[in-house]
Amino acid sequence: TGKDFGSVLMGYYLEFGYNFWGLIAKNNKHNFIPFIRYEYYNTQKKVISQSIYNPEFNRTSITAGISFKIVEGAVFKADYQLFTNASDQFGNMNILNIGIGIWF
Repeated sequence: TGKDFGSVLMGYYLEFGYNFWGLIAKNNKHNFIPFIRYEYYNTQKKVISQSIYNPEFNRTSITAGISFKIVEGAVFKADYQLFTNASDQFGNMNILNIGIGIWF
């Protein structure tokens, strides 16, 4: 509440995915894309002098999942995320995400 603002933030991510559907089937109506992503972000890389540095905002995330294009404009997605932070007080978190995306 006003005491945890960062004056500088930093972050980056790397992601790799490949469409394996061409190796599985001869048609190109579908896509099957396993992927993995690494993210690092620190919203308090530097803090102003009146702020208190909170290591909870120094975070890393690793996500692995799949995307399967069912038909043109519709995809099924699932991934598992491992979240960590630099704080000793706040535990790490793991999340399973499953969903359907529709583009219209």
